[in-house]
Amino acid sequence: MIAMYMARMIRKQVYLGAAQERRLKQIAARRGVTEAAVIREAIERLGEAPAARRGAAADPLAFARRLLAAGPLPPQARDWTRDAIHQRREPRG
Repeated sequence: MIAMYMARMIRKQVYLGAAQERRLKQIAARRGVTEAAVIREAIERLGEAPAARRGAAADPLAFARRLLAAGPLPPQARDWTRDAIHQRREPRG
C-alpha cells in the first residue's frame, strides 16, 4: 500500500512538448510506473544532485554530447519575430 506512506499529494498541471510527452510515456512504460511517478522521481533527483544541475559548467564536453544526443529542440510557438521586435524599438538618440 504505497498510498499509505505517501504525503498528501497536490495536483499540478504541466506543459510538455510532444517529444517530452513521448519520452515521459516511454520511461513510465519501461519502468511500469505512472507518468506522475516519473516526474516526482525527476524532481527528487534534481534536488539531491546540485552539482549535476550545473550542466555545462561542470563538464562542458559531456554537456555538449548530451545536447547532441537529445536531437533538435522542438519549434516553439511564438507570436513575434526578431525583425518585429527591432522595428518596435524606440530609436536611440
